[in-house]
Amino acid sequence: MKMIDRYNESKKKFDKSIILIKNGIFYVTFNDDAYIVNYLFGYKIKKFSHFVMSGFPEKVIEKIKSRLQKEKIHYILLSNNHQFVSDNNVSTLSNYEKLLNVSCKSYNIDMEILKIKDSLDILKGTKNIEEKINKIKEIM
Repeated sequence: MKMIDRYNESKKKFDKSIILIKNGIFYVTFNDDAYIVNYLFGYKIKKFSHFVMSGFPEKVIEKIKSRLQKEKIHYILLSNNHQFVSDNNVSTLSNYEKLLNVSCKSYNIDMEILKIKDSLDILKGTKNIEEKINKIKEIM
């Protein structure tokens, strides 16, 4: 079973939890969970045709778990045939939806800033660059 399929299968059962799948010496996650991991820990997002993915080395898993618990985010750790569920008590409040919303907004802003930077990089060495930078400064 592909990792993305395993993720999707687990997500059906634990839709308000972050699913972390062990893959060799890394943990990976996908889609909405990848945006949260990116926001909280700064790990890059890789885009594929039908999903996005983020990952980190297994040596930082304790730091990841600790922060997720602090943020009141339930998580599921999957490896080979094992599954560990954090305190997934339905009576426990989860900040998953709230953090997902903030994470997606933050990622979208980061992408807009990157597009602006790329546009400015293209204009380097042209007459327009100083004019554009001065307009940006005026706005700020």
